[in-house]
Amino acid sequence: MTNHYRTAHTPQKQPACHSTGFTLVETLIAVTIVTLAVAGPLTVASRALVAGQIAHDQLTASYLAQEGVEYVRAMRDDEYLALYPPDAGTSATAWNNFLNGSDVAAITQCRSTTCTLDPAKAMGSSLTPCSGGTCTPLYLANGIYTQQNTIVGSVKTAFTR
Repeated sequence: MTNHYRTAHTPQKQPACHSTGFTLVETLIAVTIVTLAVAGPLTVASRALVAGQIAHDQLTASYLAQEGVEYVRAMRDDEYLALYPPDAGTSATAWNNFLNGSDVAAITQCRSTTCTLDPAKAMGSSLTPCSGGTCTPLYLANGIYTQQNTIVGSVKTAFTR
């Protein structure tokens, strides 16, 4: 009598050339998949950082431009208030003084050339023509954007005004 149970479950020897590990092709495919899985999110994160920096710079430039417009409006309003109390021609006189006047609050010189605005200076001397058509960059010092590089700790920025 033969024991069929023993022969049915006897492990068979595998050929010497057959291996149970990964082949080189399988390993290369696995490495490629892992690389793509890691590179995708890193690329997205990198682009998000660049977009965030660009948005920050655009927002800062927008605020600086708005501040410049508001400052020039304040200069205009000072001309009007200098002639207060108003009479019949005060508004027109104030407007003409602002556009064509010779005092420090007038924008006469800035109508034909590029000017720069430094709100860290006094109201009348803050608007000055740029030398050679090139305006100096703004420096950030103590939370204020200014053309003055003499303040301790000022940092040069990419902005001009």
